[in-house]
Amino acid sequence: MNRIQFGSLIFSLMYEFSKMERKMSSNAGLYSGQPRVLTILKFNEGCTLSELSDICGIGMPSLSVSVRNMEKSGLLRREISGSDGRVQKIYLTEEGYQRAEMFHEEIDAFYSEFLGSLSEEKIDKLAEHLELMKDTFAGYNEKQHS
Repeated sequence: MNRIQFGSLIFSLMYEFSKMERKMSSNAGLYSGQPRVLTILKFNEGCTLSELSDICGIGMPSLSVSVRNMEKSGLLRREISGSDGRVQKIYLTEEGYQRAEMFHEEIDAFYSEFLGSLSEEKIDKLAEHLELMKDTFAGYNEKQHS
C-alpha cells in the first residue's frame, strides 16, 4: 500500500467512524458531540466548564453553548459553589446518565463484536499500531503549535 492509498484509508476510516458515531448518538437521542461531554461527566462529575474543556478538547465558546443546550434539554445541571458564588460545577442529570448509558451500550456492543472477531494477538497488535498513530498525530499537532 502506498502513502496515498494509506491516507485515503485513514480518511475513509474517520468518515465511517463519524457516521457510526452520529447514528449511535441519534439512537440515544443525542446530538453529535454530546456523548463525549456526557461520558467525561460520567467519570468526572462536578468539574467546571474550564476543566471539561481541557479534558474533552473542545474550545470554551463551543462547549459553553453545548452545555447550555444540554442543560435546557435536561441532560446536565449546574451548581454554584465557592465562597464568591462564581464557580459552576457541572453534573449529569438522571436523564443525562441514561442517555450516556444508551450510547455506551451500543458502542460497547459494536466493539465487542469487532474485537470478538480477532485473536488476542491481533487485538494487541492493532492497539499498538493505533497508539503509535495517535502519538504521531499528537506530535505533529504539537510541532504545528510551536
